[in-house]
Amino acid sequence: MEGRTTAPRWIRETYRRHTNTLGAQWSDAGLVRALTALATATGLTSLHGIDQ
Repeated sequence: MEGRTTAPRWIRETYRRHTNTLGAQWSDAGLVRALTALATATGLTSLHGIDQ
């Protein structure tokens, strides 16, 4: 898969669908907020594409 990129939105939607089937209650906006909070709390400077 060299040279290929996966859209951040597709990754989030796939993650949400999977975790929601396990009982999570993420919305896309809620997941973005949680990932942004994680980045802030851990000092990450980028979650490339999180807002796309």
